[in-house]
Parts: sequence; C-alpha cells; structure tokens
Amino acid sequence: MLDNVRVGPKLVGGSWSCGRGRRSEWLAGQPAQPRIPVAEITDQRMAGLVVLGDLRAAQQSVWVGESRVAGGRSTDFSSRQADYAYIDQNLRRIDESWKAYEAIPHSTGETSQWEGLGSVWKSWRQGA
Repeated sequence: MLDNVRVGPKLVGGSWSCGRGRRSEWLAGQPAQPRIPVAEITDQRMAGLVVLGDLRAAQQSVWVGESRVAGGRSTDFSSRQADYAYIDQNLRRIDESWKAYEAIPHSTGETSQWEGLGSVWKSWRQGA
C-alpha cells in the first residue's frame, strides 16, 4: 500500500502518529500530577533555589582558591595571602547562605535531605 509513496511523506506521517500517541499519554497522565500553587513556588521554592545557587557558587570559589594555593600558582607571598583571603571571603559567604537557607520554610522531604547534607558538609568544611 505504501510502496508508491515517497520517503518524505512516510517520515512525516510516522512522526505525526508517534507524536499523537505521546500527546495522548501525556494528557492521560496530567491529572495524576500534584498541583503546586504559584505563590508557594515564588515565595518559598524560588528563594531556596537562589540561596542554594549562591551556596554552590561560593563552594566552587573555595575550590578554585584551594587549587590555586595547592597547585603552586601563588608564587609570592602577596598572591598567596590574596588567595587565602579569597577562600575566607567565600567561606563566610557559605555561612551566610547556609543560615539564609535554614531560615526558609521547607517541606518534610527537603528537611530530611538538608539534615543528611549537614554532616557531609561539615566534614568538607573541616577539611577546607
């Protein structure tokens, strides 16, 4: 039946039928997903994401400072002191972000994951 049809229309028809099937699966699964109020996303979740992003950026900055010191890129005393000051500045930034994230209300799942992260984070912090 499709022997006389060129390849292009076959591909278009096949992708259309696959997309139609996926769309019906997606629509069937939509009611089962929980709805999160917009206010909760903007007030609580987004604030937590911003703070966690700052926490991660500060941690990566500490790693950069440590790699400069350990890698021998700081050849003279003044550049080594500047690297140590950079590390200390970002460690303070981590402490501020940590306190800010703890002040934000969390769900029970987030609280349990945050407490699990606390011990790992403290061991990393003692090594830094």
